[in-house]
Amino acid sequence: LALADSIKEKLGGEYVAAHLRLGDGPFERKARKNVRLSYWRLLSEELHLDDELIMSLESKIKNTSTPMPPPLLHNPNAFYAPPPKISNLPDSSSVQPQLPCRRSLHTDPHLSALNFPLFISTDSPPSHPHLSLFTQTFPCTFFLSDFPDEVTELQRMKSGYDGLMMEKFVLSFLDAIVAGRAERVVGTEGSTFSQFVLDVLWRRYHGWDIVQRG
Repeated sequence: LALADSIKEKLGGEYVAAHLRLGDGPFERKARKNVRLSYWRLLSEELHLDDELIMSLESKIKNTSTPMPPPLLHNPNAFYAPPPKISNLPDSSSVQPQLPCRRSLHTDPHLSALNFPLFISTDSPPSHPHLSLFTQTFPCTFFLSDFPDEVTELQRMKSGYDGLMMEKFVLSFLDAIVAGRAERVVGTEGSTFSQFVLDVLWRRYHGWDIVQRG
C-alpha cells in the first residue's frame, strides 16, 4: 500500500487507468478487440469525448479508415449496485506527474482531457503493439516498469513462513492497486482480475460498497 501511495504521488496524485490483460490464452487471441473496447470505454464513457473525435484519433493512429465504434455493453455493475456519482475530473493542466511524459502534450483544447496521466496495468510489456493505441493517444502514459524504485522494493519481500521471495506473487497486486486508486478505470472484457479491480479495489478506494455477484 505504501508503494502504491508512492506511485500515485509520482503520477501527480490524480490519474486515469486501464487494466489490460493481453498476454495469455484467449486474452492473447482477443488482444486487439479487447484493447479497442477498453480504449473506447475510457474515452467515451469516462472522459466523455465525442464519437467522431475518437474515430478521428483512432484512424490517425492506425493510419487507416476506422470502422464504426465498438458496441459498448451496459455497465455490468449497474445490475448489482447503483453506479457511483463521481465528480468531474480536474483540468488536466492542474495535474503534473513527477516523471517525464512519453510524448508532447496535446495543444488542441478538444484533446486537453487526454493530457491527463494514464496508468496502464498489464501483463504485457509497454512495447506490445496493441498498446500503442493508448500510448499514442495519451502523452503521459505510464506503466509499473516506469517506477523502478517501487518495484525494487518488492524484490526484498520474503515470506516469514518459508523464506520464499514474494515479488512474483505480489507484483500483479501492486499493479492492480495502483489502477484501482485512479479517478477512472476501465478493464478487460471477460477478465476476473479486471473485475476485481473494478468491483472491489476501485469502489473501496472511492468509498463505495463492493459489488456482490452471484
